[in-house]
Amino acid sequence: MTKLIQISIVLIFLIPFNNSTNNAPPPLVAPVIFSKKEAHCLALNIYHESRNQSKLGQLAVAAVTLNRTTNSICDAVYKTKIHYKSKKKVAMFSWTITSKANKLINQKQYDKIYVLVEQILRNEVELPISKAVTLYHAKHVTPKWSRSKQVKRITQIGDHVFYQEL
Repeated sequence: MTKLIQISIVLIFLIPFNNSTNNAPPPLVAPVIFSKKEAHCLALNIYHESRNQSKLGQLAVAAVTLNRTTNSICDAVYKTKIHYKSKKKVAMFSWTITSKANKLINQKQYDKIYVLVEQILRNEVELPISKAVTLYHAKHVTPKWSRSKQVKRITQIGDHVFYQEL
């Protein structure tokens, strides 16, 4: 796509449309711009964390991922730290430090999730949990942090339990 066409597409979103009879100026609608790399990182995370969940469960995982994002989605997905006791590398999303990182078992499922991610990043779907929810775990495990007084259980969606840090 040439730069002129790209600029034209962006400008179409910025041109106000007013079919009302009053003279109030309509609000400008700014385009939502995201890179394919960022969309791919979010899609991979949803795929590895919740591909077997309902759409609602996938949206909840997406929301937590976005809630953890400060600079970029990819940074949030691949964030690691050194555990203070064991000195081992730990990840916010464990699949990122395993052998299945970036591997797709089911391309059709990934493609479906990628379409959902595009809708999420264009704000076309509502996320089911608040911006305060930044943690979750599979319901079949009980991590030590989940029993802490520093987190509050918010809800369970599918196989995941979601928390807010206090």
